[in-house]
Amino acid sequence: MNEEEKLEFKERARNEISSLAVDIQSLENDTQPISPDVSLGRLTRMDAIQNKSVAEANLASARSRQQRIQARLEELDSPDFQKCRKCGKDIPAARILYLLDADTCLECASN
Repeated sequence: MNEEEKLEFKERARNEISSLAVDIQSLENDTQPISPDVSLGRLTRMDAIQNKSVAEANLASARSRQQRIQARLEELDSPDFQKCRKCGKDIPAARILYLLDADTCLECASN
């Protein structure tokens, strides 16, 4: 990656991390326990429980992505930053800029 691409990566990564932080905070609110003393109908309660489960899965996914992007941001100046972690081939800069947490080449990601 050239310096211009590195600057673009840093900017996009920081923006995505900030965006994910907002999403995580919202999802944390959606995963609060459903109090049994709240007057809800049976179907409404089942719906709320289902929505809570979906929010928990989305929360885990957002946290994981945020951590992966942060890790890639910290590795940016490493000589192995653009190397595929599976096969060692170079990962195209365009792939890294598109998928900020990409640490494998397209071939290895496909397998």
